[in-house]
Amino acid sequence: MVKVNTELKSKRMLTEAETAELFGISQATLRCWRNQGRGPRYYKLQPGRRGHVRYKIEDVDAYLCGQPVETLDSMKQQQES
Repeated sequence: MVKVNTELKSKRMLTEAETAELFGISQATLRCWRNQGRGPRYYKLQPGRRGHVRYKIEDVDAYLCGQPVETLDSMKQQQES
């Protein structure tokens, strides 16, 4: 699970810039993801193209935790347990 710093956890919603930084991508990439129907759930605070977009930290965490990539080592660990 991604560790989000305490300052961000105290916020109810993240900005586009904060969310992009957590993912290590540009804001433009995050916008492309939204246009493609990808990425974490988001909320538009105003209608239209200029409406501000926000992300709930819980939605970002859920998206990140829901994107595991299995490796040979992780599959071996699962078999051993």
